[in-house]
Amino acid sequence: MALLEVKNLGIQFGGLRAVDEFNLEIEKGALYGLIGPNGAGKTTVFNMLTGVYKPTDGDILLDGKSIVGKSQIEINKMGGLRISDQ
Repeated sequence: MALLEVKNLGIQFGGLRAVDEFNLEIEKGALYGLIGPNGAGKTTVFNMLTGVYKPTDGDILLDGKSIVGKSQIEINKMGGLRISDQ
């Protein structure tokens, strides 16, 4: 099972669809990067993964448990999305 699994993640701000059907699986100990041009939604995805924004579609699973709708503090208590374990 992936440490972090993102399924069909999306968010809409009024009439603007900022992220649509974003999928990702990250295994424990893996290192990934998210690249793209300005305005592609990289920061918006990060904000959904960390609980700053609540997605309008999809699910985010951390160790198999959904974190959608949880506060940043609750996500952190579940193990959080750490930049590094060092």
